[in-house]
Amino acid sequence: MTKPGATDSKKAGAASAAEKAKASAPKKPKFTVRTSHGLAKFSPDGQLAAFASGTGVVVVRVPTIERGTGNEAGGFKVECRFSCVDTVESIDWSADSLLVVCAQYKRALVQVFSVQDRTFTCRVSEGVGGLVHAALAPDGRHLVTIADFQLHLSVWSLVDETQRIFMNPKLPTTQGCRFSADGEFMAVAHRRECKDSVAVYSTSKGRWAKLQHFTVASTDLEEIVWSADNDAIIVRDCPIEYRLLVYNPADGSLLARYSAYEHALGIKTIAYSNASKFAAVGSFDNVCRVLNTMTWRPIAECEHPNSIVLRNSGIRWISQRAADQTDQAQTPALTGNNANHSSTGVHKFVVVKPDMKKPLPKSGIGLIAWSFDGQFLATRDDQKPFVIWIWKMDMLSPFAVLELSSRVNSFKWDPCQIRLAIASGDACAYMWTPQCENELIQAHAWSPDPSDPVPSEGVLGIKWSSAGDTLLLLSKTQTAFALVN
Repeated sequence: MTKPGATDSKKAGAASAAEKAKASAPKKPKFTVRTSHGLAKFSPDGQLAAFASGTGVVVVRVPTIERGTGNEAGGFKVECRFSCVDTVESIDWSADSLLVVCAQYKRALVQVFSVQDRTFTCRVSEGVGGLVHAALAPDGRHLVTIADFQLHLSVWSLVDETQRIFMNPKLPTTQGCRFSADGEFMAVAHRRECKDSVAVYSTSKGRWAKLQHFTVASTDLEEIVWSADNDAIIVRDCPIEYRLLVYNPADGSLLARYSAYEHALGIKTIAYSNASKFAAVGSFDNVCRVLNTMTWRPIAECEHPNSIVLRNSGIRWISQRAADQTDQAQTPALTGNNANHSSTGVHKFVVVKPDMKKPLPKSGIGLIAWSFDGQFLATRDDQKPFVIWIWKMDMLSPFAVLELSSRVNSFKWDPCQIRLAIASGDACAYMWTPQCENELIQAHAWSPDPSDPVPSEGVLGIKWSSAGDTLLLLSKTQTAFALVN
């Protein structure tokens, strides 16, 4: 006869053994981090990544895979965690990947942490002046902040704790404060008495001395950019005027002026190729003009028509089939390079009519990106948000046209090879290479077990590591690693 309670005792013992076995079993590697509004960023060396959610910041070591085998070699390893005073609204890395900057704009506070020295603490407060921007200078030991209402721009030394103030910057973002490629100079846009001007400062030895201050012939300056070789400062005027101005930073003389047309909305986006002497200028007339930065004259006009002739065009054509009948009514079906969409071989794109009552309607070239070597240019017309055009510079004509089933939110080129990653709100990112014929490559959140995929939200943004072997898939509440060979 079994004694009372013996069965319960055996069950309890079995449950305890199961719990011990579960505790001792190796944990599954993690490849997804909780984030707020896509606040995630690779370190410049590509070895670490920082993620922010609420008041917390976590720094992890980027996961890797065994190259050539595709086998998972472990999830990410948490290197350190930091707790901030208030909600983190932006994060930044120092150039040497040692410091993490956490900006809390609501509290006008910036906190700086070290991933090596946990005892290092730094707080920078703008006080009643407020804070709208914070970022590290290229040397990684000076912090640049902009007060609310653009009252002043401050440069804080993290070494000797000194502060330098520059009054009345024009813009509250990096578009009005740019560093040269070598980090030796800083240009700041100002506006005084309804006139725009640019001041150039030397960052050498932390002196931040003013070298030049000159007035620019813009109506309402929108952006300033250094040329790749630091011999010119490019000024973009407001969208009301199509005006691009090029100045010599040494003496403030006007080197070149470019305007494609007048009396219409002008420039919307600009992208500069660091590997070649080209600049791509996207405008509201749905044309992307490629300029030679030696002469500042156009060498090509990349038009984005509402339809395309595919027959015998030589254009590589890739389009995704919609998942259901509703999407099929809005997005064309999957077709190959030699598709015949009509008797004339013409395919019409889905065109979204902009609201012309809004100040800046969703029209024109909204996204532009150069490949790392300057051979390819990717563009998106905001009136055709499902389509990406890829242009080859030695042809000065379309090389490929990609039509996705969802709106294209963003795209980024691999920093080391010709490979374009695309975010369109789907559960995965897509990648295009010149070898793609009829379909795009899918980049999913990495999972060591294909039968147990990592849950993923719609991918709204993407970021490449500096080595080009890892992607961050950004969504509203989480960020996932995607490892690519």
